Amino acid sequence: MCEVFIYKHVECKCIWGEIAVSCGPGMGYTTCGQFGSGIAKKPLRMQLANLRPCPKHDLLGLYDRNQIRMIKKITNGIKFGTGPNKQDAGIECACAIM
Repeated sequence: MCEVFIYKHVECKCIWGEIAVSCGPGMGYTTCGQFGSGIAKKPLRMQLANLRPCPKHDLLGLYDRNQIRMIKKITNGIKFGTGPNKQDAGIECACAIM
């Protein structure tokens, strides 16, 4: 399984996931089976990236999408049902503050 680090840039506040250790040569977001499987995993800790370039602003979008993916939205919530995975029966409820 590939190990992923989540970074948040201190200046532009962009968030992205980066493969830290791949599970094999050439493995990454598009080739590793753990991504997109719908199986629940432990949440990753977000790290502040003050020395890393932002893939969107500093690299101008010119980055390897097999190794780095921009994160558009992070939601928190709870699932009522038989298990945490997407395949398990149940209903997901997103948390919202109004």
